Amino acid sequence: MIGNKVCFFQTLESTNTFMKEHISDFKHGDMVCAKIQTAGRGRRSRSWVSTEGNLHTSFVLEQVDRTYTNFEVVMKSSVAIVKLLTTLGIPAKIKYPNDIGV
Repeated sequence: MIGNKVCFFQTLESTNTFMKEHISDFKHGDMVCAKIQTAGRGRRSRSWVSTEGNLHTSFVLEQVDRTYTNFEVVMKSSVAIVKLLTTLGIPAKIKYPNDIGV
């Protein structure tokens, strides 16, 4: 289950970097969230800085089932989140590959 443990920060350099630096503190389903990232990384190692108004999340998934590739898991997760938000009346869309905008 995603969200077993959620660590929320107002500002982080990067949720992914924080999680990697503290990986021994996390297990399957744990999340790190931040409202602002000051040193986020995008595709092809591109850097970007976010402003307040976004939610940035990284989570740990242990790959126990090899049915799907990592890419397929990311895409299926993105689609599921968009469907959930739409059901809640929040118009959302995917910005390839894993950004979700409203």
